[in-house]
Amino acid sequence: MNRKLCLVDYYKPFEFVEEPIHKPPPKGAIVKVTNAGVCHSDVLLWQKEFDMPNQRFPVVLGHETAGTLFAVGNEAETELSVGDRVVVFTWTNCGECYNCVNDRTNCPNLLPTHQTIKTPNIKTYGLFNTDGGFQTHLAVDDVSSLLRIPEAVPSDIACLCACGGITAMNAITKIRPAIDEAINLLGQARVALVGAGGIAQWAIQICKAFFGDKVIICAIDVRSDKLEDAKKIGADVTVCWAKEPEKTPEAVMQVIDNCGGRVNAGVDFTGRTTSLSRLVAASQMAASIALVGLSKEDQFPPLPINSYIFLGLSFHTVYAGSKRSLVQLLDLINEGKVKPPTIHHVTLEQVNATLEKVMTGEQSGRAVVCMD
Repeated sequence: MNRKLCLVDYYKPFEFVEEPIHKPPPKGAIVKVTNAGVCHSDVLLWQKEFDMPNQRFPVVLGHETAGTLFAVGNEAETELSVGDRVVVFTWTNCGECYNCVNDRTNCPNLLPTHQTIKTPNIKTYGLFNTDGGFQTHLAVDDVSSLLRIPEAVPSDIACLCACGGITAMNAITKIRPAIDEAINLLGQARVALVGAGGIAQWAIQICKAFFGDKVIICAIDVRSDKLEDAKKIGADVTVCWAKEPEKTPEAVMQVIDNCGGRVNAGVDFTGRTTSLSRLVAASQMAASIALVGLSKEDQFPPLPINSYIFLGLSFHTVYAGSKRSLVQLLDLINEGKVKPPTIHHVTLEQVNATLEKVMTGEQSGRAVVCMD
């Protein structure tokens, strides 16, 4: 039997449902799930901060999934064998538009604002209207969505690469030109990472893998326990910010003083106005900033665009990452060049409580569901 944890409606506790294990889709497969990451995006959908048109219920969340290949469709073409460990690449695509042929996840036919209008058959496993990994057996429509997990990479780490890991990889890639420029001109670059949760911990490791000691990484958060984890995983300096907006001047100087100057690049993982404004104020002219954290649009006040223009700042939005970057990240972990964030194992029965902790910011590192 397939045991799945379902979101039955916005805001409500998730409920268990059991059903027979389905046959694999003709060109797809069934994955016996071993691990699934609990992501902040799960909270956003649960709390209706992703306002999807025609959202269906019940739906199984969990878009960071790893497991073993359980069954393969009779029309599937793959080098994988039943029993192989695999990670699910969350985003399917049309394979024809400009973004898809360039291996990007931002398929215009897949994004929430277009999904139910243009091509409802295109799926994002574990988000919106497609079941994901909070179940024992996951069906994928096309076996090309499955990637073999390298031998030295545990499955509870591999699952996290499918969203959080490649999001961090994408963020660092976006600001890499500014980091390279600072290293070439000054011999060293200063990088600020605002929000020291699980994705930021990936970013710390990836940054160190790319640049080594030529980059000073400043991890920033309002919680000291998260900063302790960031320090353990490779942050050079940490800064604990006060939450009060009126303390912004002091918060900005904390970053500048601890880094030895204004930062050349930064990433905001929080989606909060105060955090972004502080990061901008702590950045040098012509700095590059990547935006990862999602927020409600009505909570964001008008931005001081003129100031940003005069400062010559570059902003980059980050939405997940490509299948190519997933392969690259798995290889870096397999080679021992990147370590995972702090991981806390939970059961399916603990997902409701875990989502509450993620929502309130109490969850440090990353929570991973273990089926066994």
